[in-house]
Amino acid sequence: LDKNDIAQFVLGSALESSSNAQTFAYYRNLYFRSATKGNSFALTRLGSIFDSSDTSLEDEEFETKCEALLDSLSPRDELPNALLYAIDSLENRSQEKAVRFWYEGAIRGNAIPPGPFPEGREWE
Repeated sequence: LDKNDIAQFVLGSALESSSNAQTFAYYRNLYFRSATKGNSFALTRLGSIFDSSDTSLEDEEFETKCEALLDSLSPRDELPNALLYAIDSLENRSQEKAVRFWYEGAIRGNAIPPGPFPEGREWE
């Protein structure tokens, strides 16, 4: 399981579908582990998790790990200008992480946005 990003993603999805407060941290961490291996579906799913949280996941350690992962995949200063423009107009850091995770998933093959762009903006 530690080396198989697909198994991590599938198990995370299964746990999420039967989710409760006790399994949230576990399946979220499975998605994270899968995302560190470049799994586009896990990257997109993490974006959706951050999008669904109002301001934060109330887990500073996890958010710090996610920010480090995003910076290792595509440092903020190397992101496309259009994406930086969109990110800079967002209201909170959770939305920024959501958009960056969706971007990372898209450039790795999961190009279908998971839903409407935060704040009603459309993907351009």
